Amino acid sequence: MDLFLVASATHDFLTVELLDTSLDIIAIVGDPAETIMIPTLISASDDALPGTYKILLGTQSGDVTISKFLTVIIE
Repeated sequence: MDLFLVASATHDFLTVELLDTSLDIIAIVGDPAETIMIPTLISASDDALPGTYKILLGTQSGDVTISKFLTVIIE
């Protein structure tokens, strides 16, 4: 099964980057309960305002998407 990565920031000054672009499409082989580590960089631009923000990370396969919001705090 091929999975596509989903990453979305709620504000323009937040960015989400994959550190290994070869992982854009991954395949789960064997036990689906195994954890797959995907190196990711979350950064904020210099004009970001202090506060609490959300970033959506997940995987998609066909019509099914599983996502989780992560909390980012800028001080």
